[in-house]
Amino acid sequence: MRMNIYFLRHGKTVSAGTYTGSTDVSLSADGIDQIVSISLYLREIEFDFVFCSTLGRCRKSFELLDIPVQCSFDAALKEINFGRWEQRSFNDIYREDQKNMERWFQLKEKFTFPEGDNILEFSTRIKDWFEKLKIEGYKSVLIVSHAGVIKHAVTHLLGLHINQADQFEIREGHVSLLSIDDDFTVLKFLNKNG
Repeated sequence: MRMNIYFLRHGKTVSAGTYTGSTDVSLSADGIDQIVSISLYLREIEFDFVFCSTLGRCRKSFELLDIPVQCSFDAALKEINFGRWEQRSFNDIYREDQKNMERWFQLKEKFTFPEGDNILEFSTRIKDWFEKLKIEGYKSVLIVSHAGVIKHAVTHLLGLHINQADQFEIREGHVSLLSIDDDFTVLKFLNKNG
């Protein structure tokens, strides 16, 4: 049986350009416009169910879609916690915590963000959640979540190594689609905006 999984990353936030994972931030005006725009496309799809991160930027994105589908808000779909790096730019972090930044580049999935999440544990959380989803028997679901969650879900479902997650750029307010059949998975498109 085929299952289509549509992934929507929340719209642009007031913290654009920073490492914002577990911090609850609002959508920006541009982010609201992005979601209103993509909603026209998503309203044409018959979803069996929607699953949404519990963070406010995803909740608001789902609300703005205005689609008449049952939604479950699930903390397992929350973004990774960057710890002390939350809401800081790459340049600021590199200037103030270069040693840990370089450790991240070396350790890759074994790295734990200072006072935050371990990447492998985060990826395992996402993998386990999507393995459960695969056996639910849905034909078409929408996941409203975050860049890290979507990258790691797509990487896992395509059978790629965790370190390949960063090859996927997941844009705010855009939709991606994976189609899963019994014995193979196809990435149909990435970052559609309407």
